This record gives sequence, structure tokens and C-alpha cells, in this order.
Amino acid sequence: MSELSQGAYLAWRLAAGETVRTLHPCIEKEFVLIGLCGLGRWLRSKAQGENAPLKGQALRAVSTEAQAIEERTAQTWRGDCAPQHGVQGVFSTC
Repeated sequence: MSELSQGAYLAWRLAAGETVRTLHPCIEKEFVLIGLCGLGRWLRSKAQGENAPLKGQALRAVSTEAQAIEERTAQTWRGDCAPQHGVQGVFSTC
């Protein structure tokens, strides 16, 4: 079994947090999408300063992943990732 990249691991953690926040019993695909879309925002809010959780090569790798996700979602949804209130609708059209 292959390991997750640091960006995928962080997106999974964000998905888990969304699952807990909504009191859902398990991580669903909608929460994974929210985690992926939130990766760049998380980096911008947490990756600054002396106490940053990621530094050096790890920060660059996750930043690259987050940027790729944001660029792809901007092309797909022409804006800020998936509509936050319409994540279920995004999956129902796939």
C-alpha cells in the first residue's frame, strides 16, 4: 500500500475535522473534497512564522499540491473551489 503525500494527508485530516464538526459517523467523499479545497486556505493561515507546522521542502511540496488543486478547481468551477453549500450537488452531477 502506498503512502499518502503530505498534501493528501493534510487534506484527509481536514476532511476528518469536517466529519467531526458535522457529527457524521464517517468520512464521506464530500468531506474529502472540502479537505482538498481547504488545503491552500489552511496553508495560508498556518504556514507562516516560527511556529509553522511545515518548513522547507515539506512546505514547498504541500504548497505545490495545494496550488495544483486550486488551479484545477478554478478551471473546473471558475472560482473558489466547489460551492461550499453545494458539495453534495457537485458529486451528484459527476
